[in-house]
Amino acid sequence: MEIRDQMTATVRLTKQAAQRLSAFLGSLKTQPKNMNDALNLALSDLPVPSFIGEITALQQDERKSLLDIAARHRSAGLLKRSDYYFMILMAKQALWASKKERVHHQSIQTVLEMTLTLWDLCKNRDEGHERYMLGNLNGSGTSQSLETYIPTYMERSKKHPYRGTLEFALRNPEVMLRDDLVNINDAVIHERLRKYFGILYGMAVRRLFLETRQPLIPPEDQGYLQPIFSDNFGPDRILHFIQGQDKNFGFAIALTNINIAANNIVEAEELFDAFSPLDESDLNYRGENFSLLYNEHINVNILFQTRILQTWITRQEYDKASKAIADMLADARIQTALNDTHERFGTL
Repeated sequence: MEIRDQMTATVRLTKQAAQRLSAFLGSLKTQPKNMNDALNLALSDLPVPSFIGEITALQQDERKSLLDIAARHRSAGLLKRSDYYFMILMAKQALWASKKERVHHQSIQTVLEMTLTLWDLCKNRDEGHERYMLGNLNGSGTSQSLETYIPTYMERSKKHPYRGTLEFALRNPEVMLRDDLVNINDAVIHERLRKYFGILYGMAVRRLFLETRQPLIPPEDQGYLQPIFSDNFGPDRILHFIQGQDKNFGFAIALTNINIAANNIVEAEELFDAFSPLDESDLNYRGENFSLLYNEHINVNILFQTRILQTWITRQEYDKASKAIADMLADARIQTALNDTHERFGTL
């Protein structure tokens, strides 16, 4: 049930509730004017469990909370159970907000490894609980344990690194952190999860970017549109890469009838996926900003679509663009630039 401010409700008090409300109001120096004020005063004084209170505090200013979590991580400080839970919630929200069809398989792998790590700490190991976890990993019918199922599922997911796979996988560490590890010391949880911080944090940061369209860390000056790094890649140097002072980046690929351009990290990741097929026999791709439609039995060319235009490209041009993107991503300088971008804009 969602509770919001300014909600209205008709309340019928039980005898016990009326007695407790009377006792509470009797302890106040100043009496409320009416029943509405009385209930608001009583509800405002309700004790909040510390874990939920910590999550609520983190959500008050998500940007500040993420920067504080990162600072504690860099200084080898303690991250609490609530910090990890907060990042998982933001990661799930990033997936809901994103139109990205595919995600990095490393993200799926990290969440699956986190699941095994937390399951090892989990005291609630009844069969029903394990069935729930397996169900989130498309394993409802398996007779395997979680420990034996996850490694094979991890391998299979390389062929299907989709948003839904990651979203369902995140439910398992979410539930364990919230419900099952209440009595486990924060330091023990942090020691087990700290190696997964980078990927989890990147997904949380991406949620902030998708909502605000602003980097986690603002640029140092107003010259953030000025390039700090640019270069050309691929056959005939057809791909031009550029990164600005805000650490976001884009690139353009010059083909015969069109310049294919990505203006930010979200669009760039779509083009990475569009021109890096999971299966060479299926070059079709549908994203928020770009689509590729191809049927070799009907047409030898590939229909490339953006939000505002469409054009045909040849299979040779497709291969040329794919090679240019692969060459760019193989460059160590680009990987450094990507790391800087992910720190401020997140990743999925």
